Amino acid sequence: MLQQIRSLEANTVHLLGHSLGGIVVMHMLQQNSELPPTQQLPEGRVVLMAAPVQGSQLARWMFAKRWLKPLLGNSVHQGVLGQAPLDLLGRTAGVIHGSSRTGLAAMLFRLPGVNDGVVTESETVLNDASDTICIPHSHALMLFSTESVDKVAAFLQHGRFVRT
Repeated sequence: MLQQIRSLEANTVHLLGHSLGGIVVMHMLQQNSELPPTQQLPEGRVVLMAAPVQGSQLARWMFAKRWLKPLLGNSVHQGVLGQAPLDLLGRTAGVIHGSSRTGLAAMLFRLPGVNDGVVTESETVLNDASDTICIPHSHALMLFSTESVDKVAAFLQHGRFVRT
């Protein structure tokens, strides 16, 4: 994916990742930093939506169940069980998490605190993030929310989420 993005030859590259996609973005930033400067992606902002960069309680529960463990695939390695890269390497980042506990996972597994039915607020914490915001949507439905689109667009333009 890093090569494909570099092939765009853009002056600015913003990155957006939802859930496991946010962990993929963090791994990509780490790989990018290991390249010679002339081969690195241009500057840009990062938005992580409901990305369990601190590890996932739900994934740990699934990993402990022999019949559910295969569903996690390779995402467990430096991913949903923890140890994802957390260094933004100089990029400005925003974190969005949800607060609507709906969906199948929410019915089967009760998460503590503020959560979107799949990921808790504390699992999305990125210490170097320049801004964090909670939206009243579930894990999956935040992808289809005009509010999410507006928040992401504002952050990519201004480096801050717009609060209404």
